[in-house]
Amino acid sequence: MANVQYRLSTRGVNGQAEVLIRFYASRTLDQRAHTRVYVPAHLWNEKKQRLNTSTRYVTPETATAAELQAKLDTLEQVVLSRYIHDQYATYKGWLQRVVDEAMIPQALGITSEPLTAAQACLDYIEYKQLAGTTRAHYEFLAKTFNHFAERYRTIYMNTLSVQDIEDLQRFLYTERAEGRSRNTVVSRLRKFRAVCYWEVRKGVLDKCPFGDNGFKLEQEVYGTPTTLSMDEIEQVYRASMPTQRMAEQRDIFVFQCYVGQRISDLQRMTDANIIEQADGKTLQYIQHKTNKTNPHITSVPLSDTAVEILDRYNGKQPDGRILPFIAEQNYNYAIKDILREAGITRQVSVLNTHTFEEESKPICDIASSHLARRSFISNVYEITQEERLTISLSGHAEGSRALDRYIHIKQSTKRAVIDKLNRGGRQ
Repeated sequence: MANVQYRLSTRGVNGQAEVLIRFYASRTLDQRAHTRVYVPAHLWNEKKQRLNTSTRYVTPETATAAELQAKLDTLEQVVLSRYIHDQYATYKGWLQRVVDEAMIPQALGITSEPLTAAQACLDYIEYKQLAGTTRAHYEFLAKTFNHFAERYRTIYMNTLSVQDIEDLQRFLYTERAEGRSRNTVVSRLRKFRAVCYWEVRKGVLDKCPFGDNGFKLEQEVYGTPTTLSMDEIEQVYRASMPTQRMAEQRDIFVFQCYVGQRISDLQRMTDANIIEQADGKTLQYIQHKTNKTNPHITSVPLSDTAVEILDRYNGKQPDGRILPFIAEQNYNYAIKDILREAGITRQVSVLNTHTFEEESKPICDIASSHLARRSFISNVYEITQEERLTISLSGHAEGSRALDRYIHIKQSTKRAVIDKLNRGGRQ
């Protein structure tokens, strides 16, 4: 049965928060949208999904709340009516289009300021229900627009131009004394492009400035990815750590090297993700980063070492998670110290994304949680030479650019080939 639900945005300004709408008709028709109606947050009843308007004394605030609630009630009826008669109700973005048409300021008597780029980013977060690192990146982008406004001018979505984006790009490169790398700037602009295309679908923008004959995004530049060999991973696992906390984070890092999960996914794992099968234990999960675009279960059989680590912490975590996790940033700091303690300090070539020059640094100085994922992918491919198997175990989509970066030919393999050539191709 079709129904309309309201909830209050988690973000508000000066005690006002936006009412968000959800329309649900079936498992395949479940859409959310922004109403652009801002209400006093303290008057919102989350259980009843409406404003509290029945008070003993009528005040200007409660009178306004009653008017806003009447508009929300009208909107609910409009949506339900449009669903019955609109053959395009199943199309992506249908609900937002219906709401935007119904809630135009002229029809509702609401005076509305033009939508700023900063607010558009925050709206996009709520619409997509982003979480974790991805949410943080879009929040940072919104803050960037606010900083740009403080220094130069406010960028509005209805008048967004190529010049605005060029100015934003220049600001991203120069707002800090040390500047930002090309890859960081491109990543921020790519996220804003997603916001722009969303605003086009809503009708706020007539044309995306990033489109044909518009602003051209630069390409990210990556150096050769650094990885750990299986021998080095074993060396880390057997190394003595000075504290229990470091030993715990060492175990998590080694476990990550054997399963290849992003740390953001791994931190959500509970006993429910560990499946007992006839041939041993398997880790099964849906990747949070890609579950909306490529939703499928990734299944990774657990090695003896991975099982040994799980058994060490089984049932000992108060929050039900499989391992004693700490904040991701602190975990990245710990990995650097763990590799130093284990004697993994070899020099590796890295690309300076400011100068685009190759630099030599100890691997322990540049290590982070993603080193574990890269190492897993690289080692799987090194052993199997099977790209499809590597994709299946890592959860990457076929044709992934990231996977192409991770799969590289190790120096040891190159040496073996040359040695074989020296022997005239003989074994």
